[in-house]
Parts: sequence; C-alpha cells; structure tokens
Amino acid sequence: MEQRYDDGILLQTYRLLMRPLQMTDLDAHYAVIDSDPEVTWLGVARTREESEQYLSAKVSLWSQYGFGPCAVIENSTGVFLGHGGLEPLEETNEIQLSYYLGRPAWGRGFATELGQAALEYGMNELNLQRIAAIVRPRNKASQRVLTKLGFVHERDGIFSTVEAQYWVRLSDHLHSANETS
Repeated sequence: MEQRYDDGILLQTYRLLMRPLQMTDLDAHYAVIDSDPEVTWLGVARTREESEQYLSAKVSLWSQYGFGPCAVIENSTGVFLGHGGLEPLEETNEIQLSYYLGRPAWGRGFATELGQAALEYGMNELNLQRIAAIVRPRNKASQRVLTKLGFVHERDGIFSTVEAQYWVRLSDHLHSANETS
C-alpha cells in the first residue's frame, strides 16, 4: 500500500487509487452514487443540489479531522467508482469504515480492497484501536465484505436515521489480546 500526499493520492492498492474527496468530484459522484437509489443509504436518489450538500459535508471532514472519505478511482481506467474510507460516525465517538460504490463496481472485490487499505491506514497511521461500520440489514453483500475484513456484528439499532447493524473491528493488537484472554 502506497501513501503519497504531494499529488493528492492518499492510498494506492493494486487496482485502486484513493484520494481525498473534492467538490470537483460532484459530477461523477452524482452520476455514480447519488442518482441511484440502490446505492444511497436511504434508498432514495438525491437531487443534484442535495448531492452537492452531501458531498460538501464529506469534503469538510478532511479539514475538521485530518481524514475523511476518499474518492475511489480504478487505477487501470481512471474511472471514479465511488467513495469510501474512514469518517466519524455521528451517533457515536467512533470512527467508521464506509464505502459507497456505484453498480459498475459491485461484485468485483473493490469494497474489500478499499476496506483493507482504509483499515491499515486507520490502525497504522491514525493509531485507531477500534473501527466501526454500519450496514443495512438487507445489504448482505456489505455484510460479507465486513466479515472478510474481520469485523463482527455487535448490535442492531438506529444509525443515520435508519435501522442498521453495528459492526466492529479491533486492531490486530487488541484482537489477538482478546483471543488469548
């Protein structure tokens, strides 16, 4: 995994480039994510204006916290696939892994790949001991991704205004300490 900041790339995997989201991503983000109700959290397409407000809030996380969601770009094509990475989970004091990829990226292993890179960054660079994730109960594909990434389903509840499952991943250090105790 490569980390470069001078050209805007935060993380690079074999197939993906991840850099901080920018307002210049609005057109691609709206086309791939926010205009498709199957991709949005609430299951409703956003208007372009709502998409701009949503993206602006995500972009501002970088200046507030020093990290936030990344634009996810396919290395080989330069195509914007969606966004993902680490960001605060509003209802808690925890940091969450999130990933929103457009339908063309589904079923290709990109969520797992970006999730692994984000986890390594969070645990190794940000020194996080615990990372959360929330997922809709009907989203079995995301649940499989979280399982592959070592998350465990902790509880159900209302998160980001909807019924969701709350998953947690401990750092490898804490994970191995819990297994031996």
